[in-house]
Amino acid sequence: RFSHRFREVLDSRVEAAVAEARMEAKIEMYYGIIAEGATLLVLWAGGWQVISRSLTLGEFVAFHAYVLMLLGPMFDIGRLIVAGRRAQGTAERIIEMRQHPPEVMQPVNPRLPVPAELKLENVTFAYGNRTVLKDVTMGFPQGRNVGIAGTVGSGKSTVFRLLLRLADPVQGRVTLGGVDIREFDIAAYRRLFGYAPQEPMLFSDTIRNNILFGRSGVGDEALARLLTETELADEIAGFEKGLDELLGERGTRLSGGQRGRVAIARALLGSPAFLLLDDAMSALDAETEQRLVRRLLNTGNSRTLVVASHRLSVLAACDWIYVLDAGRLEEEGSHFELLARHGLYWRLYQRQLLKEELERL
Repeated sequence: RFSHRFREVLDSRVEAAVAEARMEAKIEMYYGIIAEGATLLVLWAGGWQVISRSLTLGEFVAFHAYVLMLLGPMFDIGRLIVAGRRAQGTAERIIEMRQHPPEVMQPVNPRLPVPAELKLENVTFAYGNRTVLKDVTMGFPQGRNVGIAGTVGSGKSTVFRLLLRLADPVQGRVTLGGVDIREFDIAAYRRLFGYAPQEPMLFSDTIRNNILFGRSGVGDEALARLLTETELADEIAGFEKGLDELLGERGTRLSGGQRGRVAIARALLGSPAFLLLDDAMSALDAETEQRLVRRLLNTGNSRTLVVASHRLSVLAACDWIYVLDAGRLEEEGSHFELLARHGLYWRLYQRQLLKEELERL
């Protein structure tokens, strides 16, 4: 259905573009006919008057020059009208976008945040009429490692959107240290986070600039530590130019796993108080993923790590795990506690073990 709708919109857009091109070609043709016709008319009429001695040669040359000088501005008036109509259409679209209310609003008297425990308190969230989280309560204590598991479409990515305040809950609230995050300055609040999404956004630039991404004053020693922590050091060393190797659009010269780790390195660069990994390691093989997670877990600092992953063996290293299903919080506990209950987490784990066994065969 959406493909059909898209095709209709695309066909309409193509028809409009072709009609515009035809109209511009016709206008240019008419302009040419008028310009050349006017020149021929002046030459014929003026030349006849010069021959009949009713007009001097100097007057004829001056008149012809004036005609040529007037043709350009006359045509520019028409082009100006067309450009004005285009600008008007563009301005209307910009005004429409500016009038659209933002999803999150800056508070009138914003507070500055301080790293503390993050919580979702009885949160409900919906995209339009579709509810994706229903009365969900989660806690992310400072310095702890928390995992989020669940079925496909259970709302894991939406939890990250709410934690980053890219959207506000319909009901309930998200708090930092017991304070509703809607009271904090948005930019200052988001600086507490490092975030690596499922689909990392890389640019047609060097690996170094993709990791730094707008930050300055970061030395090679700090970058080297990041590459080691994200299991990238040996692979980057294999490139001819190392960190200065140019990537294609969206990082096409890197594998999926390498792109994910570059995104994680970018998220780690600012030493965030909260590191959010939204299935960012799904393209890695299981061994590399587990090794990377162990490195991220064993940092010995107060950073809070929140990991969403389909590989439950990765979440096994977390201190606490939340299990979502169809937007509801089904279970919570440690890895072994959840397995002992033989609930949804156990079923997902057994299914994953079976899948890995089949892949080995």
